[in-house]
Amino acid sequence: MKSLKIIILIAITILTLQSCSKDDDTTNTVDVYVAGYERNETTRIAKLWKNGEVTNLTDGTNDAIAYDVYVSGEDVYVVGYESEAGKEIAKIWKNGVPTNLTDGTNRAIAFDIH
Repeated sequence: MKSLKIIILIAITILTLQSCSKDDDTTNTVDVYVAGYERNETTRIAKLWKNGEVTNLTDGTNDAIAYDVYVSGEDVYVVGYESEAGKEIAKIWKNGVPTNLTDGTNRAIAFDIH
């Protein structure tokens, strides 16, 4: 009976060691998104960074800032503004494609998205 207990203990130890392999990767990858801007000589360019890789949301023709980012599945939404003809126009970029939220009649900036 004592030798049966030792065999069971050895079998459990072997199984435990085999299940804890160095090849097991239990690390979850988390993407980090940051909205903001970068200034060139004359304007600010709205930008999105994903894991340190930058995407320009504007081309630098007009002053623009990205304030917030929201991710839903494969879609990335960024809000902010772009100045056109001296007025700030609130914008949303979905996967980098801009949409005006306002018409420029009044100054408008989108600061947050959920």
